[in-house]
Amino acid sequence: MTWLAAALRTLRGNWVELAVIIAVTMFIPSFVPLWVFAILLSLLAVALVAQIVRQYRQTRQNRENQS
Repeated sequence: MTWLAAALRTLRGNWVELAVIIAVTMFIPSFVPLWVFAILLSLLAVALVAQIVRQYRQTRQNRENQS
């Protein structure tokens, strides 16, 4: 399984989190500075990439254990 498949599986499993992120970004208060929003969005992106990598490694390890 490639990293892309792991990414798609991670996104499919976290549809509720993605819906919350989209809802929050649509209703950001005007008094929140743009740099604060950029930092939060960057942290979310890093967390998502880390989860994708973790899922990929777990899948690869499971495949090696079955062999």
